Amino acid sequence: MSKNDDAGNPASLSLAEAIRLGSLLMPNPAAGETRTCAIGMALLAHGSEPEGALDYQRLMAIYPWLRKYRRRCPRCGIRLRYTGVLAHVFDRHVMKHQVTLDWFCQWLAESEGSAAIALLADLADDPPNPDPGARYLQLYL
Repeated sequence: MSKNDDAGNPASLSLAEAIRLGSLLMPNPAAGETRTCAIGMALLAHGSEPEGALDYQRLMAIYPWLRKYRRRCPRCGIRLRYTGVLAHVFDRHVMKHQVTLDWFCQWLAESEGSAAIALLADLADDPPNPDPGARYLQLYL
């Protein structure tokens, strides 16, 4: 790796890659807390220590497409925000040994590409408005 490579650059790792890498850095993964689940693993891969309360926001700052989309659990069909379904699949299915972490990361890699492409298309059609109040007015009035 050259000195110009930036492992912490959000574009340098997909979320699935970050979770795989972070799993190597987390000796005791556990369900129920972002510090010890897939979200914490992804943050570790980006050089950020998981803390709990703001971990979801920190992950969405790295992967902004997580903020916008909802997704169904591929195992039980529950529909949640993307960050919620990540936590759900990890807590309910990976940690209960219904699926492997590799399966989870493969499913995520397949789905995250389409979500990121959709977000880029949305941004091209509707560039960010510097005034959030104006966006609220456009949507609701």
